[in-house]
Amino acid sequence: MAQTGVKEKISNAQNSAQLQDLASFAVKQYNSKQGFQLQFVRLVSAEQQVVSGLMYYLVIEASSKGKSNYYEAKVLVQAWRNIKSLESFKQMKKSGSTDVETNV
Repeated sequence: MAQTGVKEKISNAQNSAQLQDLASFAVKQYNSKQGFQLQFVRLVSAEQQVVSGLMYYLVIEASSKGKSNYYEAKVLVQAWRNIKSLESFKQMKKSGSTDVETNV
């Protein structure tokens, strides 16, 4: 069981249908709110944090016009309220730091 407030790496995240759906959701929400046309490629890794629900920290590979990039997305899930919300989405530089941040 996860501890409140502690971020925990999720092992085998790439094999989880639920996490794949969350990653795809993040890309779709970002596209909808920002007017982009990113295509979800794959979920690279995931962490979770117990807050008032679960906050997922996802590293996603997505492509646009034939070029792939990595993005960090934060998705809040409050199952009891039937809420799934994209909190932030930002492109990562190759070094692993971010160069473009979009709070959604």
